[in-house]
Amino acid sequence: MCYICMSKKDATQWIEELIKNRIPFVLFREPGAEARIIIQNKPLDHYEGTSINKPGFYIFPFSTKETSKPIHFSDDTNILYSELANLNIDLHKLPKSKIPKQDIYEVSKEQYVEDLKTYLKAFNQKDLKKAIYSRVQEEELDRPLYIDEFFKKLSNQYPKAFTYAMHIPGDGIWIGASPELLLSYANQKAKTVALAGTLKIDHKYAAPQWTRKEIDEHRLVEKYIIALCESQDLEFVKSQVRTSSTGKVYHLKSDFTLQIPLEKIQQFLEKLHPTPAISGLPQKESLDLIYEVEKYERSYYCGFLGYVEGPDKFNLYINLRCMKITGDNYYLFAGGGITPESDIEKEWEETKVKMSTLTDLLEKDANYEEISPISC
Repeated sequence: MCYICMSKKDATQWIEELIKNRIPFVLFREPGAEARIIIQNKPLDHYEGTSINKPGFYIFPFSTKETSKPIHFSDDTNILYSELANLNIDLHKLPKSKIPKQDIYEVSKEQYVEDLKTYLKAFNQKDLKKAIYSRVQEEELDRPLYIDEFFKKLSNQYPKAFTYAMHIPGDGIWIGASPELLLSYANQKAKTVALAGTLKIDHKYAAPQWTRKEIDEHRLVEKYIIALCESQDLEFVKSQVRTSSTGKVYHLKSDFTLQIPLEKIQQFLEKLHPTPAISGLPQKESLDLIYEVEKYERSYYCGFLGYVEGPDKFNLYINLRCMKITGDNYYLFAGGGITPESDIEKEWEETKVKMSTLTDLLEKDANYEEISPISC
């Protein structure tokens, strides 16, 4: 059972009823835009490939090796979230969606240390420059949580992030605030970013104290994007590297603007994901290491998601800083770029800071009096 709070607000009651009746929905807010909600009046189905040729909301798994498959939320109902209270539709209980369960478990610090030792040893034995290691932290949802109120709190706290709350019947509720654009496209112009290297914000210093490790991490992502553009004969412009702050951490960031004809955009997307920022470099070798060492399924963590108006206009984001609610538990996901210069204790602390994007808001969440247990 999953505790979703009753509220006097009509919008919150709608969200509760959607979950109760196993209605798929996604509530999302793009940076600088108003929040919208898409409600689908039929069961969700998985499909193969990375095609995004239909309007609607998409979510893709980390890689094709995952049990989880791409999901498309069709535009059955697509309205501003502020208009949800005025919605006039009949909710009916849908047949249960055929969604494979995610193989997920918590990674202890002891296991984390042993796994990173394996990673560091691999750098001496294989042609690896960087590989991402991620972990899961399991917590009990021991008090009421308004999904919509938490989403609004998340959106207010991180106005420059892509925020969402997604109900996948049979799987759970995914919630996140991603700082990283994967690819946007409109008028045959595409934008992507190289976002890598992480430092905890320390107010003792006037500016971030970047080390060679973070600078090299970021350069690897830049070089990957540049090589991809050149391999497809695409013109691009790269911005200067700058510091970007998201929550409690700094990242190194540079923007890429590209001219891409419509017939090439799908192939570019398939080659771009997963970038070295979430997999490593070289891509194949880093993915092999990830699947050898990480014991849980990333599923939609480090995948990508976003709204698609059509194949010629969309905004897609990496699914970072997210959690998944199933039953009375929630699972937090975080990872970091491991290189030969990595310090295991610092890498562990970095994942804790990244998870605090959500845990800080959960801890500040108010207690509510009326509780309704809802099956996720």
